[in-house]
Amino acid sequence: MSCKFLFSIIALACIFPLTSCVTKRTTRKGSAVVDEKYIIHRPVKKFIETAEFE
Repeated sequence: MSCKFLFSIIALACIFPLTSCVTKRTTRKGSAVVDEKYIIHRPVKKFIETAEFE
């Protein structure tokens, strides 16, 4: 394995957790679970899309 490839993998592994988070969303009706899914939030992407530059 080349050093550049190893460095790239390590860099991606360090950056990925800072740019998104995974949350579990559960919808209940009474005490029964109606829907359960995992949601990926990307705050950096949302900021870039909604930012206004002068």
